[in-house]
Amino acid sequence: MITIITVSVFSVFLAFMGKYKKFKFLFEVAFIIIFLFTALRFNFGRDYLNYYDLFMSISKYQSIKDINFDNFKVERGWVILNFLFKPIGFFGLIFVLSAFISFTYYSLIKKYVSPNYYWFAIFIFAFSTDIMWMQFSAIRQALSITIFIYSVKYITKTNKPLLFVLFNLFGSLFHTSALFMVPLVIFSFNKLRNNKILGALIMASFWLLLLLGEKYFSRLSMLTAIISGDSYTNLFDIERDTSVTFIGGVAWSLILFIVIYYLRKQDDKIKNFFYLSSFHSMIYVVTPLIQLADRMGYYFAPFTIITFPFILQSEKKRIIKVAIMFIYIAFLLNRLIDFSGLEWVIAGFSEYKTILSK
Repeated sequence: MITIITVSVFSVFLAFMGKYKKFKFLFEVAFIIIFLFTALRFNFGRDYLNYYDLFMSISKYQSIKDINFDNFKVERGWVILNFLFKPIGFFGLIFVLSAFISFTYYSLIKKYVSPNYYWFAIFIFAFSTDIMWMQFSAIRQALSITIFIYSVKYITKTNKPLLFVLFNLFGSLFHTSALFMVPLVIFSFNKLRNNKILGALIMASFWLLLLLGEKYFSRLSMLTAIISGDSYTNLFDIERDTSVTFIGGVAWSLILFIVIYYLRKQDDKIKNFFYLSSFHSMIYVVTPLIQLADRMGYYFAPFTIITFPFILQSEKKRIIKVAIMFIYIAFLLNRLIDFSGLEWVIAGFSEYKTILSK
């Protein structure tokens, strides 16, 4: 675990230096390091070996037509993708996926974040347990999330809702949770994005679910069984503590309040990123009600990479800017400390190995 922390800190430092014109290339160097760290890993992350064994089982087939999909408890798209990568092997699959995912986050930051805050964006990427850490284990979903990131422009910039839906239907071929993203097509409507009371409604919903959710909405857990069956249920029970506390609720609501407050200052093309970031906070109170919700939150986390640098950029008072930065950094580090104490995290991330030294 020390290795990933060291690599993350070094990448943040390089991105910080990248804000200077003379050293702007260091931002690219930071992502190359992250990419290589991700692409060359071996048995790093909880489910790595399970994915390896799955790949080897699929590779035994000579043709896609011969594959009995009922033998595999994963989505058909993932089975087909594994088969297509049979010529270059499992390590080739991980290498290509890592390149695709790393390039996506690099492009996202490069396009929307000011060079002055490259370091903060990479800090969020590397130290948020719902982004880079998650992707070491949830390989299938990491691919679906990346597809979702590309789909968002179709409800924000180009306003092509059908393409947004198609992208996420495609993403669901690799991880069923992508189906939960399809209803977000409603944010293609400008009137909804610019509704002045929507932010207040999101905030009110958070506290309503925090105070009354488990008492009145517990039956929502049936949605998991309806959409994805029981294949995820047991996994979520042991992944992390999903209990809601008042202190935790206050912390998450503070993050949510900051996002909602600065939402009103943003350009129309950026507002959807803020709404998606606000949904990341909402997941805290929804997770006990819907078991798949924790996985849904992973789709929204990447947009905090854009949102919080934008918040700092739009805040003119230095003391407030520093306060927000401190609050969010402390929030992420506290979550990481709790996360690193979980048994499966200790087992999965204790030692970093590469495919060159396995």
